[in-house]
Amino acid sequence: MNLFRHYSILWVCFIVLFSAATFGMELLEGYKITTTEYMGIRNVGPILTTLFCIIAAIGYPLTLMLVSMLIRKTVKVPIVHVLVYTLIGALGGVWIFDAFYPAEFVQRYDLNRNGRSVVCLDR
Repeated sequence: MNLFRHYSILWVCFIVLFSAATFGMELLEGYKITTTEYMGIRNVGPILTTLFCIIAAIGYPLTLMLVSMLIRKTVKVPIVHVLVYTLIGALGGVWIFDAFYPAEFVQRYDLNRNGRSVVCLDR
């Protein structure tokens, strides 16, 4: 029961942090895009934020919970935990940025590629 409570708390934290990170990235970079081709926070608003929460709620048990269980059993040094989660957060930020913004939008609207990893490192 103790592990269930631990991972449930992590699940809620992940939902909040993932949603805040994707929302923050959308505010920082998505507002630069001024075309009707892109459906961002300006166009769909609360629906997009709700979608972030749903993705986080479904994505955590399928990905990070399993990784967390594996790391907890195999890695004994706490700093390695931090490094692994930081790497996962940075790679997740790159993946989310590339999924949200096509290459032509990055060039046309001068989107900052460096922010993609920094915003998602809060996990």
